[in-house]
Amino acid sequence: MTFEERARLLTCALVGHLGEDDKEPRVGGSGFFVAPGWAVSARHVVHDLFLTYPYYDRRLLNRPLGDVKPRHHIALLQTPRPDLDKTLAASWTVSCTWDYLVADLALIEANPDNQLGHETADKMSDLYFEWSLLPPNPGETVEMCGVPSASLSTSEKQWNFTGQHVHAQAQVTEVFSTIHRKGYTEFPGFVVAHPVEHGFSGGPVFWNGRLCGLAAASLGDQTYVAALWPMCEFSMENKNTGKTEHFKDWLDGGRIVATDWRSVRGRVSLRRDDEGKIRARLAD
Repeated sequence: MTFEERARLLTCALVGHLGEDDKEPRVGGSGFFVAPGWAVSARHVVHDLFLTYPYYDRRLLNRPLGDVKPRHHIALLQTPRPDLDKTLAASWTVSCTWDYLVADLALIEANPDNQLGHETADKMSDLYFEWSLLPPNPGETVEMCGVPSASLSTSEKQWNFTGQHVHAQAQVTEVFSTIHRKGYTEFPGFVVAHPVEHGFSGGPVFWNGRLCGLAAASLGDQTYVAALWPMCEFSMENKNTGKTEHFKDWLDGGRIVATDWRSVRGRVSLRRDDEGKIRARLAD
């Protein structure tokens, strides 16, 4: 299987409930599977889908840290048949999401909920990508994947998902190790010289065949990409044991393989800046 075929298989779309008066769900952005039952996407995509719930609690958006157990239906959808534009979707139900204010990153726990979902999960079992926690340098070329302009129609028999997978190359122009102070991009990341369409947010970005970031924001003819290293400070509750797990332990144990983990380990922390805001820091 080629790199592009692997990336396409692991890329998904995020769907949220639109409310009692709306007939069709809304596709909110893109995501990417990184381990069995786990995907990543942009924090703002997950939060946007919170708002599609008719009785959402605004406290969901104002939390400083932690997890959310969706009280409404958030789904991940894949198209296992690349030769068809419209097909029965491989569907996953989201059971919980985790995010932090320090980055436009979200970790998603999901389970396949139809036959195609289970079949696709089996296909993905040995195809997950290694990570590069640190971003590429300016001048490097990256590859971007996403499912922009996607839509979903539902019936009693099946979900028909329409979404064109986009794969593009771009050059890195700037890297921001702390924050980028334009718009909603006050988190570590890098800029690439390539525009993205609506619905591309949360899509994976690769450098030398490794996952190195997630598309976060359109900057006109450029795109801001969220760096992955702030995820080292993520923590989440294991629903089976009731104990807190740390993402850094996943890296130590090889659940997520990052080729530069040894050089990053022990350097990431969360600290308040002069304005009292929590920021992710990467020590030299």
